[in-house]
Amino acid sequence: MNKIKRRILAISSQYWTILLIIGFIIFGIMWLKKLKNSQILSPEDFISNIILVIGWLVALLMGLIHLEKIRKDNQNIKREEIKKSIEREAFREINRATTQLSGIISKISVSFIMLPHQLNSYIQNPILFPFDKEKIKTNLNTGNIDLLHGLTEFLLAIESNEIAVIKFDHWRKFIHFRVEEACKTINNFYENFVNIGEKELITQEKRDWLKQKCDEVYDRLLDIQSYLYDYRIELMNSLLGKIFNATIPIRKPRDPKHKILTEVAIKKSVEKEEDERENKALRGEPLI
Repeated sequence: MNKIKRRILAISSQYWTILLIIGFIIFGIMWLKKLKNSQILSPEDFISNIILVIGWLVALLMGLIHLEKIRKDNQNIKREEIKKSIEREAFREINRATTQLSGIISKISVSFIMLPHQLNSYIQNPILFPFDKEKIKTNLNTGNIDLLHGLTEFLLAIESNEIAVIKFDHWRKFIHFRVEEACKTINNFYENFVNIGEKELITQEKRDWLKQKCDEVYDRLLDIQSYLYDYRIELMNSLLGKIFNATIPIRKPRDPKHKILTEVAIKKSVEKEEDERENKALRGEPLI
């Protein structure tokens, strides 16, 4: 409201200034005409004085216009500086949360990729390579909790700086959905894993099952970690690229089955998925 009032006052002052200048011109011409009629001024002097007055007033008007342009330019520069400051702060906070979530995913990924190797080593030499199932169960459960915590921090960092990164919001939603799916996959794995006895676990059938499920979780987490990298690069190029007059090259996966974030997170498809999730939530159905 105050901003609107200030704008109205600024426009009113400009109009009053122009009216005063026009009034002064009219008054000056009338005064000179009066002097001419009283024969104090010759016609030549009258014309030259009118031209002089008009010239000075035009110069004054141009000066006022120039000052107004400078004022607007300074406002734009100040606004741009504030915008850049907000964008830098937004990138700093989001980058920290992104790095934290990526680190959590790396830790969980390593535990899943190593789990089949741990079991194989245990089968070959149980004394040298113990397979503590209870400890593994605890680590799996803790990893899922850490993943959800990292996702929460990531989302909060974006939401608190949303005005600066609003055009990337569909990428944020896409990553959010994929992390939720990964949590569900890990939870399903955990529920199946805890119900398998140790003797059954060392059979070839369960070893193959374990390898398949661990690879599935690992692939999901690897994709998410790659999407986080893509998100960071897009954010960096958009918010900081003009400042440093440089951009970071986008990721180019060698495996065609792995895509970059901008290829899979199309705005329309993400919005459609969001609507479907909201409808499922209203019907009381599981989102995943």
